Amino acid sequence: MPGPRRGDERRPIVTILLAVDTVLGLAIAAAGYFLLENDAVALVGAGLATLGVSMLLFYQIIAQRG
Repeated sequence: MPGPRRGDERRPIVTILLAVDTVLGLAIAAAGYFLLENDAVALVGAGLATLGVSMLLFYQIIAQRG
């Protein structure tokens, strides 16, 4: 009986890190928009959150194929 694949033990860790990246991006965007009233900080946070979500989705798709 074959054992688990090599990448299987890292999959939850990568997923958690990408989710944390997304949450941090949302927090930075909210802080920049509401607390600091700085559009540049809000835009950077929104960009970070968008990248985090897109990488999370692509990672899930690639992990399902592999």
